[in-house]
Amino acid sequence: PTDVDVSSREAIFLQEVKSQVEAKLANADFGPYELADAMLLSPRQLRRKLGGLIDETPAQLIRRFRLELAASLLEQGAGSVKEIAARSGFGSTSRFSAAFREHHGVPPSEYAGRTA
Repeated sequence: PTDVDVSSREAIFLQEVKSQVEAKLANADFGPYELADAMLLSPRQLRRKLGGLIDETPAQLIRRFRLELAASLLEQGAGSVKEIAARSGFGSTSRFSAAFREHHGVPPSEYAGRTA
C-alpha cells in the first residue's frame, strides 16, 4: 500500500508540474525558478525531485514541452515559424530554430512541410 501511495503522490506531483508548465509555455520569461515558485518548492528541491522521477531538469522539461507544442502547432499549420516560436515561448526565432532542429532533427520549416 505504501508504494501505491508514493506512486500516486508522484503522479499527482508530475501532473501538477505539467499543468503549471502548459499554462505558462507562451511566456518566454517562464523558467525553472518560476516553475519552482509555482510548485512551492525551492529550485534545488524541484530539480532533485524531477531528476529522481523523470531524469530531467526543470529547464529540460520546459524546453521539451515548448518543442512539443511547437511541433503540434506546425503540424496544424497554425502560423509561421516566427509566430509559432513566439507562441511556444521562445524569445527569438533563431533560438527556436536551433532548438527545434536539435530536438526533431529537422528545421521547423521542413517539419511543417513534411507533415502537411
